[in-house]
Amino acid sequence: MTGEKTDDQDLTTLQNYYALLTDWDTRNQEGLAPLKPYVEDQMYVNYCFDKSIKPKVAELTDMMLDAYRKMIMEEDWISDETKAGAIEKIDNFKLNICYPDKVYDAKCTPINGEEGARHVQKEAVADLGALKCLLSIAKEQENFDYDMFFKQVAIIQKEARYEEAEKEYVATEEHPVEAYRANVPLQNYDDFLNFYDIKEGDGMYLAPEDRITVW
Repeated sequence: MTGEKTDDQDLTTLQNYYALLTDWDTRNQEGLAPLKPYVEDQMYVNYCFDKSIKPKVAELTDMMLDAYRKMIMEEDWISDETKAGAIEKIDNFKLNICYPDKVYDAKCTPINGEEGARHVQKEAVADLGALKCLLSIAKEQENFDYDMFFKQVAIIQKEARYEEAEKEYVATEEHPVEAYRANVPLQNYDDFLNFYDIKEGDGMYLAPEDRITVW
């Protein structure tokens, strides 16, 4: 572990807690398996994360929120009342730049069944909306590097897990599996398909009638 301690969180306590969660038998006996990734996040933020990048990410976030407002106002099928409500929601977003204020929650529980499916569906829609927002910003940039952008989408979602870890992810994580978070949103947008000249018969091709449109 590297980095300088940046707050009052006791490192020894976190290390001991992490050691407890790392023991498979103990984790299952105590029902603590879902907490492990949250404790890892807390340790990373406290001792390894470079907080100097937060202002840059905050600036990008402001650009995205402005793009969302513009996208909403330009849609001719949305009523003025609905537009006003959507803009109000955007204005009241609680922003967690780079990481939430509290990166682990002792109340974390598995989200199986219909409830879990609803969570995953909402996050999948959010991925589609975020990509549309970023692509709208890209159109306004001179000489935007689409190749680098699309490859970064894939790199960000690059992940590999053992079978048991994958089962734990599916049981406790609100987001779709990473491969779907990369591939599915991209194949819904002409910007991606046209840039790489993806046509019917190609692996990433998705017929227009099967694509999902979000505002």
